[in-house]
Amino acid sequence: TDLEKNRLLEDSDSDIVYNEEYIEDLDNIVNKLEQLQVNEKKSRRRKNRVREDRARGIEQEKIEQKEMEQEDIEIE
Repeated sequence: TDLEKNRLLEDSDSDIVYNEEYIEDLDNIVNKLEQLQVNEKKSRRRKNRVREDRARGIEQEKIEQKEMEQEDIEIE
């Protein structure tokens, strides 16, 4: 009957709307995950840079310490 056809059409329309909303939600989730990955990579790079800077600083301190010790030996 027409009433049944209308119900089926309404159901299929609501399914389509639901599916579009579901797909949009999934797209949002994917976008958020991609942004988290980007942020994680940036954070990892930043941490590595800090570690490298510290290592360079420690190495520089060792070099300066040796130079000072060498100067002390030369003064004696």
